Amino acid sequence: MTPTQAQILVELSRGQGYDSIGRRLYLAPATVAYHVAKLQAKFRVPNRAALVAAAFVFGILAGDQWPIEASGLLHATLAEPCADAPDTSVS
Repeated sequence: MTPTQAQILVELSRGQGYDSIGRRLYLAPATVAYHVAKLQAKFRVPNRAALVAAAFVFGILAGDQWPIEASGLLHATLAEPCADAPDTSVS
């Protein structure tokens, strides 16, 4: 999951629509819809409500606070480097 997709997921869980998510993240509503479709495919769910529910079940979103934030699990996942990212370490 990309950082953008993670933020979109958090915003969806707060009840935001594509237009307001797009304004908040400086994305076109169609771009938000594209990311939501990718997330739905990744989680194998049919709609946004099921996507948010799955994120809670898998511990990606934490339901013990309001407003909803990404859980520590998601933050740790996003902090890991991508497998295809160039190695920038100094030897």
